[in-house]
Amino acid sequence: MTLELTPGGIPKEGSSELMGGLPKRGFLRDSTQLWNERTGKYEPAWEHRFNKRYLFTFKDNYKITTAATYVTDSFYCAPYRNALIFLNVKYEVTNVQTFRVQVEFSEDNINFYPCWLNWWGYDQIVAAMMPHKDCMPVPILAPYIRIKFTAVATEQGKELYFTCFGIFNGV
Repeated sequence: MTLELTPGGIPKEGSSELMGGLPKRGFLRDSTQLWNERTGKYEPAWEHRFNKRYLFTFKDNYKITTAATYVTDSFYCAPYRNALIFLNVKYEVTNVQTFRVQVEFSEDNINFYPCWLNWWGYDQIVAAMMPHKDCMPVPILAPYIRIKFTAVATEQGKELYFTCFGIFNGV
């Protein structure tokens, strides 16, 4: 059995009779592909000998002018073991604003579920607490993460500003 190789020396898709193609994941340097005997497929995995870190910004000084529920873009966090999520909520003109924050996880990047961990899950910040800065450690137990936030009693002229980022750690 011979493998067809690309000019870069990488086997071409479908050139292996055994695998029927290359695994679709594994782009980080410490990523591996493990064969799962039960499912008969390759699955992505990561070595955790290295202390890798990654900073992902969910929202940066996002201006909220209407009372509504918002969600951030999702982040593929599977290679990391835990994260430290930072929040910064501030206003320019005080009001009776209420701000709720939830961390949500997903297995398929379609259906997201709230994480109920300590005060995460239903963190409610009221006007008396603003400006408000917080950070919370979160274990990574699913491949995708996003932040869901709800602003109440926010209107034009009484805006909120929201910044949220996470530092994701491999160890």
